[in-house]
Amino acid sequence: KLKKAALAAEKELGAEIAVSHTSFMLRPDYPKEGVDKFEFFKQKFGGEDGAQKVFANIIGAAREEGLNYAPLRGLKTGNTADAHRLLAWGRSQGRGSELIMEMYKAYNIEGQWLGEHDVLTACASRAGLDAAAAKAILAGSECTEEMKNSLARAQELGV
Repeated sequence: KLKKAALAAEKELGAEIAVSHTSFMLRPDYPKEGVDKFEFFKQKFGGEDGAQKVFANIIGAAREEGLNYAPLRGLKTGNTADAHRLLAWGRSQGRGSELIMEMYKAYNIEGQWLGEHDVLTACASRAGLDAAAAKAILAGSECTEEMKNSLARAQELGV
């Protein structure tokens, strides 16, 4: 929807619109290994029926855009700090947009957990980044400051 809106605005305004992504962590206090997303949804939305209803709305909105989201059961949610560090590195390599799209695809369509370094390395590779360099970033603490700056920017923007 964002791409469609940007294209429509460009056409209407006659100006070029640039989209940039700012890191935002929904659950920084959760473990990096993740927790069961269905259980999380049940707690957050008042039980199994509430969880199913909210997720059905998400899946319906995705389908309207031609996306086939992964089923809720079996997914994880949690702390995605390593994914955000990798994304900061990807931006520094000029491949941030490609990397975030691969991450969205891996998580939302393929149902993979973005806390797993193998999943993140594969995303980096598909985004045109060097897999060995991505593994090294994930194994260390590089780009932590860049990630923190991006998260601070999101807070400043009120996200």
